[in-house]
Amino acid sequence: MLTEFALLTALTLNSDEREVLRDKIDEWVKLFLPKLERESTRTEKCRLIASVERHEFEDDSNAADWRFCKFVGKNGIIFNEDKRQIQKFKATSFQKRILRRNPNLSDIFIGRSEIKEENGIWNFKNELKDELLSERGEAIVFSQKFGENLMAVRIAVFDPFLFTKQFGAGQIKWRTNLISDFETATKDEEDDALVVPVHKNIIRNFANIEIFDSGDEEEEDSLGWITIMEKCDGNLREKLKNGNPTLDERIKIATGIKSGLKYLEKVGIKHSDKKLANFLLIGDVAKVCDFGLVSELSERKSYRKLGYTRRGSKYKNGSALFAGTPGFTGQNQLGGMGAGQNDYFLYLFCDWKTIWSLNYRPIDDQEKNEIDKIILNCGVQNINKEDHVISNFKTATNDERDDALVVPVHDNVIRNFANIEIFDSGDAEEEDCLGWITIMEKCDGNLRETLKNGSPNLDERKKIAIGIKSGLDYLREVGIYHFDKKLANFLLIGDVAKVCDFGLVWEFSGRKSYRKLGYTRRGAKYKNGSALFAGTPGFAEQWQLGGVGDANHDYFLYLFCDWKTIWSLNYRPIDDQEKNEIDKIILV
Repeated sequence: MLTEFALLTALTLNSDEREVLRDKIDEWVKLFLPKLERESTRTEKCRLIASVERHEFEDDSNAADWRFCKFVGKNGIIFNEDKRQIQKFKATSFQKRILRRNPNLSDIFIGRSEIKEENGIWNFKNELKDELLSERGEAIVFSQKFGENLMAVRIAVFDPFLFTKQFGAGQIKWRTNLISDFETATKDEEDDALVVPVHKNIIRNFANIEIFDSGDEEEEDSLGWITIMEKCDGNLREKLKNGNPTLDERIKIATGIKSGLKYLEKVGIKHSDKKLANFLLIGDVAKVCDFGLVSELSERKSYRKLGYTRRGSKYKNGSALFAGTPGFTGQNQLGGMGAGQNDYFLYLFCDWKTIWSLNYRPIDDQEKNEIDKIILNCGVQNINKEDHVISNFKTATNDERDDALVVPVHDNVIRNFANIEIFDSGDAEEEDCLGWITIMEKCDGNLRETLKNGSPNLDERKKIAIGIKSGLDYLREVGIYHFDKKLANFLLIGDVAKVCDFGLVWEFSGRKSYRKLGYTRRGAKYKNGSALFAGTPGFAEQWQLGGVGDANHDYFLYLFCDWKTIWSLNYRPIDDQEKNEIDKIILV
């Protein structure tokens, strides 16, 4: 027999039907809330910082710029890194409640970075444990039966204490929003239209329960969501890794993802974490999901009500989204510059193991050596060679397009003393160099090893940073752009940095002398930066790896930040367990 839950998936209901369904869901929420229990290792100060992250400022750009906050009386104030006031705002009822209980948090500077790592866990009842579908970051997903409909239920936590003993079901209230409360969004105009995203390639949220503090009369600060949405078969990562979809299936999935993302942009939502696990599948129909990292331009509250966008200036300003998945997210989210788009296409149409390793999973020294053996021992039997020594050339000083016999000579660029060019014995014109043997200065080690295993002092770090910048600036002056500025490519003699490894450079002067001494390669590819489809994620340009945009001077982050933290967040791909732990820190 049909129940009220049969109305859940309907896009259009009359007012009476909506209220009947809303009442039924509210009854379910009352029974479901006591089952949700978690622990948090964060503090009241952390709650206060998280609440500022959710705030809507007069100028949305302030969401990226603030570094300190202070609460004085009924107002909050945000400051930049120099503790210069940026904006004053009215404290929310939730913030006032925290301050009343913790007067020691009033009238003091609180750093944005003081939010603690979240090591708390969910305490699932046996029933929920069996229904758990995924646990990632600030959200967990269960399967639940609503009448005859098997749905996915996503619980998202924005306040660290939500569902803990300090802040349980008795201290909250909620508001239930239904998909039938809204119409379909078709454009991105800034208005108060009651519309939500509805598209076959976007995950369908049928209902979203917004959770508020019981004292929040204006319901201005949602502390979490319980979202009832369509249940899918799995995600694209699992499909590609464990299955073997046909070309037609891959094309349909790729087309679906592109269609879904294009629709989101059309209605004012920019998805900023396009990793494979965020594309769900029902059969071969792709569904874009996980809206935890989006920037929303229309300012429509209806999007938030149904769980598609978050409240706060942070989520209306892409430069304030300091989180994401390396290899799939915008470089600016991880400390660099630029954006990453359509990287998922590489995975859809290339061998899984190969593309995952080359484009996302860094390789260790042993794997690197094995690959080098394969590449370098390519079976060339008949070779000829020509020797070049540095004394045959003068020092390059400009980037003019000429045949001057000059080469790069600079204190912060690796010195090649001699270079033997290798040719096929039948190559009478010596027009196609097959390899090099280069005699160069020997260094003590590279910057990655020094930062990871050593402990250079601040003066040494400054000297290294200045040296790297000086070397790269000189190379640009003489017409060489380095496109793989990873730490291992900066060698050291003492604390003197040496830019090395010219395998990925763009050289536009056309000087053959650069090639003769092993600083640039022959080929139009190396005179056209957009043709360099290789590099190290996190240090190379995004478009070298299938996206668009630039990544400049990322090595500065490593020189002046804690090694383990910045390496993990900005470069080292993470497994699901580590991702969960980092999400708990960053996204809450």
